[in-house]
Amino acid sequence: MVRPGLRRSEIDWENVDIHISREEMEREQEHEAAIQQAKQYLIKNFPKFCTINNGYYETETFNHDAGMYEVMHVDHIVIGDQAIYVIKTVKFPEHVELYGSSDAKNWYYAENTDKQETHKHKVDNADKRNQSYCEYIQMLAGEAIRRDVPAIAIVNIIGLTDEQIHLDIESGHEVVTMDKLADRIRYYESTIDSDRVAYEHSDDLIRKFKEEEVYDNIIPQIRDVELKYRIYLKLSE
Repeated sequence: MVRPGLRRSEIDWENVDIHISREEMEREQEHEAAIQQAKQYLIKNFPKFCTINNGYYETETFNHDAGMYEVMHVDHIVIGDQAIYVIKTVKFPEHVELYGSSDAKNWYYAENTDKQETHKHKVDNADKRNQSYCEYIQMLAGEAIRRDVPAIAIVNIIGLTDEQIHLDIESGHEVVTMDKLADRIRYYESTIDSDRVAYEHSDDLIRKFKEEEVYDNIIPQIRDVELKYRIYLKLSE
């Protein structure tokens, strides 16, 4: 979490005039609905694992382009037996094709509206963003228990089939459709041998992740963390 003494070097983000379009707001609402859908899926498949959803974090990494410290919106943190799973849920319209790669700045999806003209829509590279989120959560875990904890970043795609996803994903990175998400987590639980480090220290990990979260109205300098996150994304584009 960014301490108040550091935050004073930021721009006056509360008075930044940035237009949030209706389309962007609708996408955020769809994203929130997708997070809730994935949350129920994770609870159903892993009732004994602890899941933290919709967490906002500020790091001490200053983004000079934005003039702000980095703000993260982590969709899901699942504390398993052998590892921690940092999951980003993204939903796409049906009947589109998704393109991109792990190292691309953005992904895009395309839809054919008249079987002749293809409309491309730019979207965030969920894999790249979630990898950085996973590194941060793993660092917090190490601070909490003074041990290395395996952390796996997974992008969970809702609305598309494997045949609609055309992504060049680096080896070791995980991008899966939600019907395969539970199987990927079970795969890592069965192949990682960490002496159940996540399970043995789950209380300490939960406490750390909750302590570092940023909530509305708890820190006076951040009266609306969701708004600050939106502004951060806009200014860092």
